[in-house]
Amino acid sequence: ESTTIHWHGIHMPGTPYMDGAREVTQAPIGPGENFTYRFSAWPPGTHYYHSHMDAVQGARGIRGPFVIERADDPVVAEFDYDEDL
Repeated sequence: ESTTIHWHGIHMPGTPYMDGAREVTQAPIGPGENFTYRFSAWPPGTHYYHSHMDAVQGARGIRGPFVIERADDPVVAEFDYDEDL
């Protein structure tokens, strides 16, 4: 079953073909094929990715959060946390 991965909230200046919109910016990745998404992770924040083939793949779990942290975030040092998931 083919797939692509689409990113919500990620800006793709200079790499619009990495957006993962099936048949718009990218051809589907076929079974047994490999594809590496390469783009600058920007802007900082909590974003979302999901399969861009059909709702069934998303229901099977090809979806999730995508967190980009600021390298110079002045607030991070003020808070402790248990673990990264």
